[in-house]
Amino acid sequence: MSFAGKGEISKSTVNRLALYYNILQQLRNEDRVICTSEDLGRRMNIPSSLVRKDLANFGEFGTKGVGYQIHYMIWRIEKILGYTASWNAVVVGACMPVLPMYTSGGIFPPGIHIAAVCDLAGDKHGVPVGCGSELKIEPFKNIYEIVQKRNIVMGIVAVEQTQSQMVTNCLVEAGVTGIANLSPIPVMVPDHVILVEINLASRLSQITYSLNGIMTKDNRVESFCTR
Repeated sequence: MSFAGKGEISKSTVNRLALYYNILQQLRNEDRVICTSEDLGRRMNIPSSLVRKDLANFGEFGTKGVGYQIHYMIWRIEKILGYTASWNAVVVGACMPVLPMYTSGGIFPPGIHIAAVCDLAGDKHGVPVGCGSELKIEPFKNIYEIVQKRNIVMGIVAVEQTQSQMVTNCLVEAGVTGIANLSPIPVMVPDHVILVEINLASRLSQITYSLNGIMTKDNRVESFCTR
């Protein structure tokens, strides 16, 4: 498979590729066989030219004037994003709602397998995690042994912000090479570790910022009209 070097692909492109994958799955469920860049762009609310540019980073996907074979696109994106492999992950922080999201489907991408759940609080150790999983909560102090024995490559940090950097450091020392940080405070990792910050508060703040601007504008107009 030939495409531009991974270092040349932006995070935004990879993010959109994952969304294209979800849309393609939906189109397949609708018994569609062919789709176009216009179809994907319309459902993503982005220009079709951006869809074509994103896909061009990874070679040819379709035929000009015909469109894309949906089953082929799904297969190609699965290969590109590593969905066909199995990536063992450990969740640290049993109080955060990571497990319900994992078992609900559609939130975690294919290929990620939660192999362990750890917590810093001693009173939870040995408690079943629930959510249809047979796992039990394990002590975080055993993280090195857990990572090594279960071939864990990804750590999902879901602890309080005061503990997130410490937990991240321990995961890196144990051999984890990918960190997803759900804490509201960013963490630091060595250059060889892949880090993704998943900050829901910052995303929701984009809505509150816009709503606040709309309300402020409306108040100004109302004030002007009542003079």
